[in-house]
Amino acid sequence: MVQTLQISEFSLASIPPASKWQGWIHLGELPAGEQVRWPVLVVRGRRPGKVLLATAGTHGDEYEGMAAIHQFYRQLKVDELSGTLLAIPMLNPPAVTGGTRDGVWDHRNLSRVFPGDPKGLFTERIAAIYATHILPLADLAIDFHAAGTGAHLRPFLGTYIGDSPVVETQRQAVIAFGAEVIWATGYLPGRIMGAIYDAQVPGMYAEATGNRLCRPQDVEHYVQGLGNLMRFLGNLPGNYPTDPPRFYREDSSGRAGHVQSQHRAQRGGLFHPEVKLWDRVEVGQLLGYVHDPFGNVLEEICAELSGRLIVLRVCPRILPGEFAATIVPFEE
Repeated sequence: MVQTLQISEFSLASIPPASKWQGWIHLGELPAGEQVRWPVLVVRGRRPGKVLLATAGTHGDEYEGMAAIHQFYRQLKVDELSGTLLAIPMLNPPAVTGGTRDGVWDHRNLSRVFPGDPKGLFTERIAAIYATHILPLADLAIDFHAAGTGAHLRPFLGTYIGDSPVVETQRQAVIAFGAEVIWATGYLPGRIMGAIYDAQVPGMYAEATGNRLCRPQDVEHYVQGLGNLMRFLGNLPGNYPTDPPRFYREDSSGRAGHVQSQHRAQRGGLFHPEVKLWDRVEVGQLLGYVHDPFGNVLEEICAELSGRLIVLRVCPRILPGEFAATIVPFEE
């Protein structure tokens, strides 16, 4: 029978070396008394070493990271391993239950409420438990995401740059993951990456295609990346990438990292793109039209800067204020 523990009872030291463990951590109860619990996976190697913390399900409609953590846990061999994998594949259970970006009970976005509040709304409590009890256990942390519902995203790896002493380790770690695209940005308050940065734990977040597809190639990319991070930490034998990919950008400007802040529609209607994901576009170029119910053009949405289309809306329905596309000005 799988154990259910209170957060105060959970300890990596209580799990024997050379073993795998899975169990629940109790987070609280919903209004009708249903338990909310984290599923937790731990693999401890035969030899001591560092702790890789991997999380997914921060948003409940992003499935690639959940699948990758499950697969990596199954295939990881304790005899080859030093150190520990600590993984929570569904960090926001109320959002995963609803298949939604936000928690179904308080409608809060977990990656906007950090460091959380132990006496706040349920999503804020989850953030506080993670920041207070889980994050301090890590030597390196990664949080898996995807484009979510209604958009496609060119897979990339992100991290924060700034004055923290962990930044140089982060630069090496994001390259070690093996992503073809890296977009490092400035600090954004409220994000899970901000909590990782504040804790001075080297960290990163990963993005996949999304729109509920959970493509096998995206899951496999995440699995390979987890293996590379374990090798980077010295927990597994073997090599990992050390050279930056062609598409590598560090940008601490105010809008960098705000994926949903660019190219917002002023009118609601149906969005018809005139470009494709990952196209190179120039400032002023037409990205697409917003049509009214009769098919008439209400609005033209044009590129606000030059660069690569890293996110593109694929759900035609668009409301006023919703984004249509995101461009990153990679130097080529």
